[in-house]
Amino acid sequence: MGLIVFAARLFVGALLLVSGIGKLANRSEFLQIVKAYRLVPNRVLIPFSYGLPAIEFVTGVMILLGFFTPVAAYVACGLFLLFIFAMAINLLRGANETPCGCFAGRLEKISWLMVLRNLTLCSLALLSVGKAFTVAVAMVAVFVLVKVVRSLNLAFASPSASHET
Repeated sequence: MGLIVFAARLFVGALLLVSGIGKLANRSEFLQIVKAYRLVPNRVLIPFSYGLPAIEFVTGVMILLGFFTPVAAYVACGLFLLFIFAMAINLLRGANETPCGCFAGRLEKISWLMVLRNLTLCSLALLSVGKAFTVAVAMVAVFVLVKVVRSLNLAFASPSASHET
């Protein structure tokens, strides 16, 4: 189990580090991607476009170096849950052409597969500190979150939209 935990820690840490560096290096592109999600108010777009990648970078470094690993792993999981939430809302809105923003320079479109990928990354982040029970709880929480968002979308959808398949 120790080797699996170590591998998960290296993978999640490196992923966050590279992602944060890419977003900081291409901040204007990342700013446009954040704007495309239509979730962050305009007045905080610029601070958010600096803050999120900085948090990814610092969290990645902390995980890789083993500093406050449990805290960093929970922050990483929180980041992945944030990404899941943002993608799910836009997918439910029908904004399937929104670029994911995962790595600067790669303008992959969001999809439910990416939501699943981020759920897996959240689980790996928690596994990196050996929290098997917490992984299961996180997966259930994400499932419930997606269901709630979907229910809210259906509740507030226009009558014609609710009959579409």
